[in-house]
Amino acid sequence: MSDQWSKAAKELADDEKKRALENFRKFASEPKAGIVRQILGEEGKPLTKKQQYVYENSIEPSLVEKCGGPGCKNFAVVGDTYCPACAIEYRQ
Repeated sequence: MSDQWSKAAKELADDEKKRALENFRKFASEPKAGIVRQILGEEGKPLTKKQQYVYENSIEPSLVEKCGGPGCKNFAVVGDTYCPACAIEYRQ
């Protein structure tokens, strides 16, 4: 994925990132699902270098998707239909 996807994912607020990770985990296969479980876990166990690479290059850019609003070019949290601006406009 391009840098714009990674940049948008890095700009997610903590609550949005948590929601995105939970949505991503529902459809992820191993080992990505395991990495997400570890990130969301309360143990605070750090990722290995290999896990961190997978997170930064595969999982993180997948935490956002293009907004479904007509003509909107913003990113939304994966699993959400609209970005925050369009969600207000379309009452979602």
